[in-house]
Amino acid sequence: MLDFSEGRLVAEQFGLAPEFDVMVKVSLRDTALLGAGQLSVLEALERGGEIAGDIAALATLAAILESSEFKALMLSGVSRCLAMATLGELRADSALRDGFARVMANTELP
Repeated sequence: MLDFSEGRLVAEQFGLAPEFDVMVKVSLRDTALLGAGQLSVLEALERGGEIAGDIAALATLAAILESSEFKALMLSGVSRCLAMATLGELRADSALRDGFARVMANTELP
């Protein structure tokens, strides 16, 4: 969640705001790919993203997200964002979790 006031970013956190003017929801991996310039917003929306809210607020958000300053900020965190996305995807894989549980159950710890 990005919280802007007067066109300036004042807070950010993971998750969804209970109230919002505009919401653009994409996966963490797609957020990283957007930041790297390897994916467009339209492509992210086609891959399961969502958008909702006031069209004027969306236009304002689009202007901020297209600014060179915001793009530079996003680019600086791409590698960390991709690493977090990979860890989340691995954790969500039930076969991997079950496999690790079997390994741990059959492993003697010192």
